[in-house]
Amino acid sequence: MTWAARRPLAYDTLVHQFVRELLAQRTARPYGPDSLTTFYLGTTLFEQAPDQHSARCPTCNSPNLSGHLLVHLVAQHALTPADTVFMRQQLRGAAEVRLTPGLLPGYEVVPLDTLWALDRRLGRRRRLEAARILEERYHTADFFWISVPLFPRDRQTVIVDISYDCGGLCGAGTSYVLRRQNNRWRIMQQMQRWVS
Repeated sequence: MTWAARRPLAYDTLVHQFVRELLAQRTARPYGPDSLTTFYLGTTLFEQAPDQHSARCPTCNSPNLSGHLLVHLVAQHALTPADTVFMRQQLRGAAEVRLTPGLLPGYEVVPLDTLWALDRRLGRRRRLEAARILEERYHTADFFWISVPLFPRDRQTVIVDISYDCGGLCGAGTSYVLRRQNNRWRIMQQMQRWVS
Protein backbone atom coordinates (compact mmCIF):
# COMPACT_ATOMS: atom_id res chain seq x y z
CA MET A 1 0.00 0.00 0.00
CA THR A 2 1.32 3.48 -0.87
CA TRP A 3 0.46 6.58 1.05
CA ALA A 4 -0.37 9.81 -0.70
CA ALA A 5 1.96 12.76 -0.32
CA ARG A 6 1.27 14.83 2.78
CA ARG A 7 -0.88 17.90 2.06
CA PRO A 8 -1.46 20.78 4.44
CA LEU A 9 -4.90 20.90 6.05
CA ALA A 10 -5.23 24.59 5.19
CA TYR A 11 -5.12 24.17 1.41
CA ASP A 12 -3.93 26.97 -0.85
CA THR A 13 -7.48 27.87 -1.92
CA LEU A 14 -8.64 28.18 1.70
CA VAL A 15 -5.58 30.28 2.56
CA HIS A 16 -6.11 32.58 -0.42
CA GLN A 17 -9.83 32.91 0.33
CA PHE A 18 -8.99 33.96 3.88
CA VAL A 19 -6.27 36.38 2.70
CA ARG A 20 -8.70 37.99 0.21
CA GLU A 21 -11.27 38.40 3.02
CA LEU A 22 -8.64 39.94 5.28
CA LEU A 23 -7.43 42.27 2.52
CA ALA A 24 -11.03 43.39 1.94
CA GLN A 25 -10.99 44.61 5.56
CA ARG A 26 -7.65 46.39 5.23
CA THR A 27 -6.81 49.98 5.99
CA ALA A 28 -3.80 51.84 4.63
CA ARG A 29 -3.25 53.52 8.03
CA PRO A 30 -1.94 51.75 11.14
CA TYR A 31 -5.06 52.73 13.09
CA GLY A 32 -8.22 52.26 11.06
CA PRO A 33 -11.70 53.60 11.73
CA ASP A 34 -12.72 50.35 13.47
CA SER A 35 -9.69 48.81 15.12
CA LEU A 36 -11.55 45.56 15.84
CA THR A 37 -12.37 44.74 12.21
CA THR A 38 -9.73 46.54 10.11
CA PHE A 39 -6.16 45.47 9.52
CA TYR A 40 -3.15 47.56 8.56
CA LEU A 41 -2.05 46.02 5.27
CA GLY A 42 -0.53 47.43 2.11
CA THR A 43 -0.72 46.20 -1.46
CA THR A 44 2.75 44.62 -1.62
CA LEU A 45 2.98 41.24 0.08
CA PHE A 46 5.80 38.77 0.55
CA GLU A 47 5.01 35.38 -1.02
CA GLN A 48 6.12 33.72 2.21
CA ALA A 49 7.76 34.77 5.45
CA PRO A 50 10.92 36.74 4.63
CA ASP A 51 12.95 34.41 6.88
CA GLN A 52 11.44 31.31 5.25
CA HIS A 53 14.43 31.07 2.92
CA SER A 54 16.58 30.27 5.94
CA ALA A 55 17.08 26.58 6.66
CA ARG A 56 17.16 27.54 10.34
CA CYS A 57 13.52 28.58 10.28
CA PRO A 58 11.26 25.81 8.91
CA THR A 59 8.16 27.13 10.76
CA CYS A 60 8.55 30.85 9.94
CA ASN A 61 5.54 30.71 7.60
CA SER A 62 3.15 29.86 10.44
CA PRO A 63 1.74 31.94 13.31
CA ASN A 64 3.71 32.30 16.51
CA LEU A 65 2.13 29.94 19.04
CA SER A 66 4.53 30.71 21.87
CA GLY A 67 3.26 31.61 25.32
CA HIS A 68 0.76 28.75 25.46
CA LEU A 69 -1.70 30.59 23.22
CA LEU A 70 -3.68 27.43 22.36
CA VAL A 71 -3.94 26.44 26.03
CA HIS A 72 -5.35 29.89 26.87
CA LEU A 73 -7.87 29.68 24.01
CA VAL A 74 -9.10 26.29 25.26
CA ALA A 75 -9.40 27.69 28.81
CA GLN A 76 -11.49 30.56 27.40
CA HIS A 77 -13.68 28.05 25.49
CA ALA A 78 -12.71 29.72 22.20
CA LEU A 79 -11.26 26.37 21.01
CA THR A 80 -11.63 22.74 21.96
CA PRO A 81 -8.67 20.44 22.62
CA ALA A 82 -9.53 18.66 19.33
CA ASP A 83 -9.29 22.03 17.55
CA THR A 84 -5.75 22.54 18.85
CA VAL A 85 -4.70 19.13 17.51
CA PHE A 86 -6.26 19.99 14.14
CA MET A 87 -4.40 23.34 14.11
CA ARG A 88 -1.06 21.79 15.06
CA GLN A 89 -1.46 19.34 12.16
CA GLN A 90 -1.73 22.34 9.84
CA LEU A 91 1.69 23.51 11.01
CA ARG A 92 3.29 20.53 9.27
CA GLY A 93 2.36 21.86 5.84
CA ALA A 94 2.77 25.58 6.53
CA ALA A 95 6.21 25.82 4.91
CA GLU A 96 4.73 24.58 1.61
CA VAL A 97 2.06 27.29 1.29
CA ARG A 98 2.85 30.40 -0.76
CA LEU A 99 0.75 33.36 -1.85
CA THR A 100 -0.01 33.17 -5.56
CA PRO A 101 -0.25 36.49 -7.47
CA GLY A 102 -3.03 35.26 -9.78
CA LEU A 103 -5.24 34.53 -6.76
CA LEU A 104 -4.77 38.02 -5.29
CA PRO A 105 -5.68 40.47 -8.07
CA GLY A 106 -4.68 44.06 -7.37
CA TYR A 107 -1.82 43.06 -5.07
CA GLU A 108 1.87 42.73 -5.79
CA VAL A 109 3.42 39.51 -4.47
CA VAL A 110 7.19 39.50 -3.94
CA PRO A 111 8.54 36.04 -4.85
CA LEU A 112 10.73 34.19 -2.38
CA ASP A 113 13.26 33.74 -5.21
CA THR A 114 13.78 37.53 -5.23
CA LEU A 115 14.74 37.45 -1.54
CA TRP A 116 17.06 34.48 -2.12
CA ALA A 117 18.77 36.29 -5.01
CA LEU A 118 19.31 39.40 -2.88
CA ASP A 119 20.73 37.27 -0.07
CA ARG A 120 23.14 35.53 -2.43
CA ARG A 121 24.22 38.78 -4.06
CA LEU A 122 24.44 41.04 -1.00
CA GLY A 123 24.52 38.77 2.02
CA ARG A 124 22.26 39.15 5.05
CA ARG A 125 24.45 41.91 6.52
CA ARG A 126 23.49 44.32 3.74
CA ARG A 127 19.83 44.51 4.68
CA LEU A 128 19.50 48.26 4.09
CA GLU A 129 20.79 47.92 0.54
CA ALA A 130 18.41 45.02 -0.09
CA ALA A 131 15.52 47.15 1.23
CA ARG A 132 16.50 49.96 -1.16
CA ILE A 133 16.55 47.56 -4.13
CA LEU A 134 13.12 46.17 -3.19
CA GLU A 135 11.76 49.70 -2.76
CA GLU A 136 12.98 50.68 -6.24
CA ARG A 137 11.61 47.53 -7.86
CA TYR A 138 8.17 47.58 -6.18
CA HIS A 139 7.78 51.38 -5.73
CA THR A 140 7.10 51.11 -2.01
CA ALA A 141 9.02 50.85 1.25
CA ASP A 142 6.17 48.95 2.93
CA PHE A 143 6.12 45.18 2.55
CA PHE A 144 3.62 42.97 4.38
CA TRP A 145 3.55 39.31 5.27
CA ILE A 146 0.53 37.27 6.31
CA SER A 147 1.30 33.91 7.89
CA VAL A 148 -0.47 30.73 6.97
CA PRO A 149 -3.73 30.93 8.94
CA LEU A 150 -4.53 28.13 11.39
CA PHE A 151 -8.21 27.18 11.54
CA PRO A 152 -10.19 24.89 13.85
CA ARG A 153 -12.53 22.45 12.14
CA ASP A 154 -15.47 24.91 11.95
CA ARG A 155 -13.27 27.62 10.35
CA GLN A 156 -14.98 30.34 12.37
CA THR A 157 -11.84 31.20 14.35
CA VAL A 158 -8.33 31.72 13.00
CA ILE A 159 -4.86 32.42 14.33
CA VAL A 160 -2.70 34.47 11.98
CA ASP A 161 0.36 36.70 12.14
CA ILE A 162 0.59 39.94 10.19
CA SER A 163 3.95 41.64 9.91
CA TYR A 164 5.27 44.57 7.96
CA ASP A 165 8.68 45.84 7.03
CA CYS A 166 8.95 49.53 6.19
CA GLY A 167 12.66 49.57 5.39
CA GLY A 168 15.78 49.50 7.50
CA LEU A 169 14.96 49.13 11.16
CA CYS A 170 11.25 49.85 10.72
CA GLY A 171 8.51 47.25 11.12
CA ALA A 172 6.35 45.23 13.47
CA GLY A 173 4.62 41.89 13.80
CA THR A 174 1.38 40.98 15.54
CA SER A 175 -0.34 37.67 16.22
CA TYR A 176 -4.13 37.78 15.96
CA VAL A 177 -6.91 35.50 17.10
CA LEU A 178 -9.88 36.35 14.89
CA ARG A 179 -13.50 35.19 14.98
CA ARG A 180 -15.94 35.41 12.08
CA GLN A 181 -18.95 37.59 12.96
CA ASN A 182 -21.44 38.98 10.45
CA ASN A 183 -19.24 37.89 7.50
CA ARG A 184 -16.25 39.84 8.82
CA TRP A 185 -13.18 38.82 10.80
CA ARG A 186 -13.22 40.42 14.24
CA ILE A 187 -10.21 40.63 16.56
CA MET A 188 -10.65 38.57 19.74
CA GLN A 189 -7.03 38.90 20.86
CA GLN A 190 -3.86 40.47 19.54
CA MET A 191 -0.29 40.12 20.77
CA GLN A 192 2.55 42.34 19.60
CA ARG A 193 5.37 39.91 18.75
CA TRP A 194 8.10 42.25 17.62
CA VAL A 195 8.72 45.89 16.76
CA SER A 196 11.65 47.72 15.22
